[in-house]
Amino acid sequence: MGIMQQGMGSRQRLGVFGLSALGVVAAGVIGASYVKRPAPIVLDNNPVASSTTGRIMVHVIGAVKKPGVVRLSAGSRVQDALDAAGGPVEGADLSGLNLAALLADGTQIKVGSSDDPGSSTTDVAEPSAKAPSKASGGTSEALAPASISINTADSTQLDLLPGVGPATAAKIIEYRSAHGGFRSIDELEQVKGIGPKKLAKMRPFLKL
Repeated sequence: MGIMQQGMGSRQRLGVFGLSALGVVAAGVIGASYVKRPAPIVLDNNPVASSTTGRIMVHVIGAVKKPGVVRLSAGSRVQDALDAAGGPVEGADLSGLNLAALLADGTQIKVGSSDDPGSSTTDVAEPSAKAPSKASGGTSEALAPASISINTADSTQLDLLPGVGPATAAKIIEYRSAHGGFRSIDELEQVKGIGPKKLAKMRPFLKL
């Protein structure tokens, strides 16, 4: 009887040990499957902005309402430059322009007239390794002679002039408004902050 009880006790201990071993194996399998589970995919709701950033300057001349230098966003088209220049005047000939063409900094757009068909052109400025900067007393290579009208230019256009910053541009516009416009380029010396030397640097790019 004692021997039988010992045998049954051994079998019970073996059964408990077997169940415990199965539990360990099962836990290991579940843990392994959890570790191998792929990480969840996270969607970025804030994608990086387009690299097409910054500003360019384009010179629009010819048969437009406001010829001169216009400042546009990078990635702008020829049509955007024409709009910024007030649009074509009556009788303008746009047949020689690709209005959908992308613009580069320093481009000059010439809008011809119907009296001279095919005279409209788009010329891209050649890059210059030593282009003068405004900070060094020069001006942008996109600023052409006699391209800024002191009687119609806004503060952004006036700010392109050598030696002229936002404050001086505001004073020019204030004087122009108070006196009904400028009668001569020399009259700019009446604006506070503009003397003979500064006017001499500005003069090549000015017109009434």
